[in-house]
Amino acid sequence: MNNIKETVRRFIIDHISSGEEAEGITDEADLKASGILESLSTLKLVSFLEEKFGVEIQADDIEAGHLTSLARIERFVKARTDIKS
Repeated sequence: MNNIKETVRRFIIDHISSGEEAEGITDEADLKASGILESLSTLKLVSFLEEKFGVEIQADDIEAGHLTSLARIERFVKARTDIKS
């Protein structure tokens, strides 16, 4: 299994944000504050994570801030699956 953060970063670059904007995002960068994630792009990301990693994401998970950075997304996915990468 590829690194979760890099897989999500690649999805963001390819499907959500301009390459230049997303190429420079760090693992801890706030995706909402930076303008990369807004409501529609968050839904795209949720669909991707559910399909790619087999996790179920509820509205409470989004509100709790589990999808605010690449590092938090990775921790969330690992906590919901048996992925150890």
